[in-house]
Amino acid sequence: MTALARAELWTRDPDNHPLFSLQGPVGMGKTAIARTFSKHMSDDGRLGASFFFSRNSQDRTDLRRVFSTLAVQLARTYPKFHVELVKAADFPALSYRDPHEQMKSLLVEPFKASGVSTIIVIDAIDECEDPEAVLSILGKLAPQIPKVKFFLTSRETPHVQLGFQIPSVAELTSMFKLHEVGEKSISDDIRLFFNHKFLELAEHHEGSRDWLPVKEDVNLLCERAGGLFLLAVATMSYVSAPTSTPRDRLETLLRSPDSTTHEGKAPMKGDSTRTLDSLYRSILQDAFKENGNVDYNMVRLVLGTVILSTTPLAPSAVAELLGLKSSEVLPLLSSLRSFLVFRDENPDESTVRYHKSFSDFITDSARCTDDRFLIPTPKLQAELLLNCISLMQRRLKETVFAVPDVTHSATYDSQDTVEQHPSPALRYACTSWHKHLTGPHQSDSTVPAVQLFLEKKFIVYLETLRTLGVVRDAVHALAATRKWLTEVCSVSPLITRLALTQNS
Repeated sequence: MTALARAELWTRDPDNHPLFSLQGPVGMGKTAIARTFSKHMSDDGRLGASFFFSRNSQDRTDLRRVFSTLAVQLARTYPKFHVELVKAADFPALSYRDPHEQMKSLLVEPFKASGVSTIIVIDAIDECEDPEAVLSILGKLAPQIPKVKFFLTSRETPHVQLGFQIPSVAELTSMFKLHEVGEKSISDDIRLFFNHKFLELAEHHEGSRDWLPVKEDVNLLCERAGGLFLLAVATMSYVSAPTSTPRDRLETLLRSPDSTTHEGKAPMKGDSTRTLDSLYRSILQDAFKENGNVDYNMVRLVLGTVILSTTPLAPSAVAELLGLKSSEVLPLLSSLRSFLVFRDENPDESTVRYHKSFSDFITDSARCTDDRFLIPTPKLQAELLLNCISLMQRRLKETVFAVPDVTHSATYDSQDTVEQHPSPALRYACTSWHKHLTGPHQSDSTVPAVQLFLEKKFIVYLETLRTLGVVRDAVHALAATRKWLTEVCSVSPLITRLALTQNS
């Protein structure tokens, strides 16, 4: 069921929670859904008022503006409410009072006296100056006006999460997380958006439609969007830019399916200074601005491990791979919930996911212009390689037996020498270490580390791969190692012998 359908069902049941929270990472269409929901409610005569927070406007981040703005809209919509508001409120004085007192005087008391039933929309709570305060006030006062429901949207920032963990708020809230909705549902919505916008754009170009994308091209654009509504919006902003024809810009995008650079730099409609890249940059900066003692080396290391790992890792696996504690890694990842998706309740199993446009941005110095967050790919690839090897050196047990015949390994018992159930981090290290051998730019320290690992741990490494059912990965690893060594130095005789043995 889509978020919009779920929200509209919530409005129909008077026994449902008074708060409905729509959450999701940046760019998944929360504001678009909020505006669509508002229109549907307005068309049905059930929308009382709405407030859309925005960090681009000081007036729209100030908590003291929220309840007075809602009260004015409600007074225009409902004459009964207007009468009671005039009796209860002293607007000049209330504008300087505590927001809790504002909501009580401007909303709760007039609602009680008038008996009005309505729905109120508050979008992007995470862009408010104090999200916890907004939610705390709603948790305390919403139960006093049972005929009023609040539709809320937000990213899953730490302050928002803390707000929804307040007991009085949690027990009043129906939660819907966009990133847990089926991918097909989101992709279908994005496809409809593309088809509508392309037809709209064609009408503005003298009705010509001969340049419009065919079905396969739209499918490619949907695939590139990857469930990120904001990237679809950025795509259309790029295609519709007046500096060249839509046909030329569309062809440019279709020729570069593996890059999001064009979309990242395209100005958003209505704001020439706002791009996908600037949004990513501002959210990264906001995530750490309240902490003056941020270790940005740690930020880059943890975030780089997430971005550069060849398969998704859980937070606990990231910590183990880096030789850190989960308690050190989890808060850092949680502070970036606007980009990263995982389940806090199970950091050992829920892998960290992100959109490709974010990894494209944060690894490109031309796009990520804040060096505190820019991922230095060559350096971090070398660190990941060394971390994988270090973990295998520590965790793969020493062997005292001859090299087994892996082609008849079913007759060989190594339970006393090989971990039968490697941790996710160790499994990753064993199967992916060689994928971080990226070229001659890597540190000289990686060469002796690789050679020492293969000299000391090669046999038990093979046996570990056998227990995982991927023993042929060793062939790929050795082939990659030999190729890498020819680029960085003279080929080691040991590596050559092992590679030839495996290939024969």
